Amino acid sequence: AIALTKGNNLIAKVEYARRYARVMFDKSLHHELLQSVITSKVNEPTLGLLNAYAKQEAAALLASESAYFD
Repeated sequence: AIALTKGNNLIAKVEYARRYARVMFDKSLHHELLQSVITSKVNEPTLGLLNAYAKQEAAALLASESAYFD
């Protein structure tokens, strides 16, 4: 999904972090994916609401990162 949308669908990165990086306990991948979502400047009109939601989810996952990985 990330490749098909050229990174414009931010929820794909959030789900990759949530469903893969967390399960594999890959903290650096988890952090990198979520940070890239938060700092993304994607301006894709058809994905606006979904990407806004992705940014909220990324922030929440980052906030719980230390509790999950430590």
